[in-house]
Amino acid sequence: MRNGVKFNNYHSLDDLGLIFNTKVISEPVAQTKLVKIPSRNGALDLSEVLSGSVRYNNRTITMRFTITDNVNNWESIRQEIASKLHGERMQIVFDDDEAFYWLGRVEVGDLKPSKSCAEITIKANVEPYKYNITTSIEDWLWNPFDFENGVINELYGLTVDGSLEVKVIGLERWENPIIICSEPMTVDYKGNTYHLKAGSQVLYEIIIEEGENILTFHGNGTVSVNYRGGSL
Repeated sequence: MRNGVKFNNYHSLDDLGLIFNTKVISEPVAQTKLVKIPSRNGALDLSEVLSGSVRYNNRTITMRFTITDNVNNWESIRQEIASKLHGERMQIVFDDDEAFYWLGRVEVGDLKPSKSCAEITIKANVEPYKYNITTSIEDWLWNPFDFENGVINELYGLTVDGSLEVKVIGLERWENPIIICSEPMTVDYKGNTYHLKAGSQVLYEIIIEEGENILTFHGNGTVSVNYRGGSL
């Protein structure tokens, strides 16, 4: 397996000539709301009142690479890398975790030269969750799939003939799915019934949470549930 990282379509070794050394991904910091109430022991934690789940701030990914080209080319190589990456909002995929991508803005640092090579640091300010490469309506990929911990949601073009129960396996990030129907129908979710029109729609009352989520469709036609998982 290669040891590197892709920034959109640029691979650190194949396209940028960088030898990957290390990466450090900061832990996500929870967004908290604590209210001090007189005569109460401790503060009242309202962090999950509005959203129903924990929300997080962005994370920082710090990556270090080595340039082994001729010393006279180091700065020009850094400038070329910066012209491709610096300031850009990009998908970041590590070779050792190809089933997910990080999404954030990239910053190219200065060189740290030594006798025969130079080190360059590339940082990215990324969203707190990493996202599945494919959604539940796309063909899942064999190469990056984790056969021990991976989840397969194949939810495209499902036939509804009267009724159909659909199981969606959610990851840590809560997400509203996009539901695509060929004909008008209804869907039951957590004891409530919602009407669906033909076409694509987002029902904000339906939230795919971590674990099993059951959606029961009623009607006749085909339905697709477009969901992209996110993991901390």
